[in-house]
Amino acid sequence: MVHRNLLVLLLISQLFNASKGSQVKVIDGGYEDIVFAIHPDVKEDNKMIHKIQEMVKEASSYLFQATKKRLFIRSVKILIPSTWTPGNDYTKPATETYNTADIIISHPYLKYGDDPYTLQYGRCGEPGRYIHLTPNFLQDDNLLSVYGPRGRVFVHEWAHLRWGVYDEYNEDKPYYVSGSSKVEATRCSPDIWGINVMKTSECFGESCPTKACLFDSAIGLYEEGCVFLPYTSTSQFSQESIMYTPAFSTVTDFCDSNTHNTEAPNLQNRMCNFRSTWDVIKDSTDISFSPPRPDFSPPVPSFTLMQYRDRGITVVRDASGSMIMVGSRIIQPFQMQYWLVLSRTIINFAICFIINTQLESTDLDLKPRACLNGTIFIDRTVGNDTSFMVTWQTAIPDIHLQDPEGIIYTQVQFSSTATSKLSTLQLSGTAKRGRWDYGLCNPLTSNQVVGITAESKAADNNVPPIIASCHMNSNTNDYPKPMVIYASLSQGLVPVTGAKVTAMIESESGTLVTTELLDNGAGVDIAINDGIYSRYFTSFTENGKYSLKVRVISEDNQSRLTLPRSRALYIPGYIDNDKIFLNPPKPNITDEDLQHNCGAFSRAASGGSFVVSNIPSGVLPDIHTPEKISDLEAKLVQFRTILSWTATGDDLDQGQASKYELRMNTDPQRIRDHFETSTLVNTDSFIPQPAGFKENFLFVPESITIANGTTLYFAIVAIDKMGQKSDRSNIAQSVFYNVPLPPPTTSIPNADTTRQELTTAHKLTLITSVLNTPSKDSNGKISTLAITAIVCSAVVLICLIVCIVICVEACKKNKGHHV
Repeated sequence: MVHRNLLVLLLISQLFNASKGSQVKVIDGGYEDIVFAIHPDVKEDNKMIHKIQEMVKEASSYLFQATKKRLFIRSVKILIPSTWTPGNDYTKPATETYNTADIIISHPYLKYGDDPYTLQYGRCGEPGRYIHLTPNFLQDDNLLSVYGPRGRVFVHEWAHLRWGVYDEYNEDKPYYVSGSSKVEATRCSPDIWGINVMKTSECFGESCPTKACLFDSAIGLYEEGCVFLPYTSTSQFSQESIMYTPAFSTVTDFCDSNTHNTEAPNLQNRMCNFRSTWDVIKDSTDISFSPPRPDFSPPVPSFTLMQYRDRGITVVRDASGSMIMVGSRIIQPFQMQYWLVLSRTIINFAICFIINTQLESTDLDLKPRACLNGTIFIDRTVGNDTSFMVTWQTAIPDIHLQDPEGIIYTQVQFSSTATSKLSTLQLSGTAKRGRWDYGLCNPLTSNQVVGITAESKAADNNVPPIIASCHMNSNTNDYPKPMVIYASLSQGLVPVTGAKVTAMIESESGTLVTTELLDNGAGVDIAINDGIYSRYFTSFTENGKYSLKVRVISEDNQSRLTLPRSRALYIPGYIDNDKIFLNPPKPNITDEDLQHNCGAFSRAASGGSFVVSNIPSGVLPDIHTPEKISDLEAKLVQFRTILSWTATGDDLDQGQASKYELRMNTDPQRIRDHFETSTLVNTDSFIPQPAGFKENFLFVPESITIANGTTLYFAIVAIDKMGQKSDRSNIAQSVFYNVPLPPPTTSIPNADTTRQELTTAHKLTLITSVLNTPSKDSNGKISTLAITAIVCSAVVLICLIVCIVICVEACKKNKGHHV
């Protein structure tokens, strides 16, 4: 194995990038050691500690009832920032930190409101990362009518965090058409009563003019802006569901298999394959090892108040002896002496938030006279105390570093230490913003490993820097189980999307595999544009240890901020005694608020190491099926149904599928449970694109006896070159309207429709680029579709003229008579 001279990073950066791991335990049905942490920027107020305690006590009782008398909260630790006045009853933390807390209390960077949310991006049943609550949510009692009682809201978020279930509402798709052809609000249970209204002016409270929602036939749903207002608790009979809203006193349960709404287009159905939240929760180890105790009364939770003063850093060596972990950083044995010097460094807890951002971290085994070249961007959020560190294996490389104004730095300006094989350039003040190009060339006649790391602090204490982090879904893995790479990009607590993120995974022998991570809401990525970039990893080359690093770059100003997901429902209003009460409107977040204005930037992060075992020798078989398509959508555009989805791969989300199998049905349950017997749509001439590309399919039935207003349900599977099929996709729906359409540009042979749901032969039109179709082709000629439209219009006009002429002649012949 080629020993990589990994760079000695600054201590504070390692603390910030420490791996996230909850210390929560379940003992005899009681959750212990749940950690709350308050951000140092939060103004000191001991009433907040009291509010946290009240919320937890309320949550414990509600949780015990919701889990059918199984689970409750026994003990909680509250980590108080060192910026607050020390208390006599405060204890010193052991391993608890703000960055590893289960629940964080912090102001949002953007003023997007006080939505409690959970950072959750794993698969169904996998735990989230943390819960975020704002100080205002804890202290402003006016928000109780918006979200519901705090303890109940906490249980909603705890279900995200602990059990990996998802919301049962959908702000992007607030309505859908049910199997009974009725427009319904997206919710669970569908037995929650309410009305659908439009606000006629900006208002809240009792006096607010509203009107009934109108039906929009162009989309087959209610008009945009329509909201569902539930009746108050006194008028509700449904006890479900906590993952829709726990705000009403009658809501005490999670939806189970008997009450779950499988038709609602929400994330719970999409991610958990239409399973109810309770079905997922009861499969967790928390429930499995906690039998119900009907005669048990949970004790009042205990609270431990903790506060940092000074702390030391612990260095842990792994069992193999080949690598050393400091935080999440891999350090080679020969660098241990430098970490021992740092391990006695004492820092204040508050300093953890004045961190170094790692802008670049890369190394390469260079041949003689070969060079390692690259670019580092210093954006508006960083620039203070900027340093460039170059490492080498044998001799100082030729260094060429050019700043945005063309000034060049060489090894002469770098301070070098032969014993540590480290050359450092420390810039005073604020570094010049923009593009920094570097080149490191090996002057030797033999190979050597060289590397570079660039770090910088925030330029403004009031503007958090962009931070990248990464990790695998597990620290150990057995072949052939696939692994998942996750990378998170955020500014403060606000996700950043639109960047290019590349993962680099290296085995102990030096084999390097790179793959681009995606934030497209397809495959293993649960939500599009949420700042979480992910992809499967199956390119195992050998048994043993692998290391993970990611590199982030944004050059074209396409990156932007976005709002967190997995939030508690903001209730727009409710009905009480036949009166409409509207809550204050949610804070309006415009595109200008979310536009990222930091310019080009680059980041790097280390995800530590993981171990893979049981990889057989020789050529590995093709055992991975295409990944399930999870973002199938049907959109009605000018009375045409456009199906769209993200292309999956040959092996999970890698490569290119061979073909698709698309089916439809008029019954949502039949296409969900009996996909193979639903009507087959002919897609033989449709060639799948590589994984990650957007697919579009125009569905235009001809000579088909479908009643006007019929809802069609579609599902799709991908098939690889070995004939292996993916799991069935999510289900998309479209309301069909019998409206005359122009002749299709491309016809597919009649599909064999022998199913009882649709028995009439039909044809389909296939256009792979339907959306935004230009009227002219690339050569400036009028397209076939445009010609078709013109011809049809002319025919209609001629027929109209002929009818008018016939009528006029008839009038002349019958002059004097009433016609």
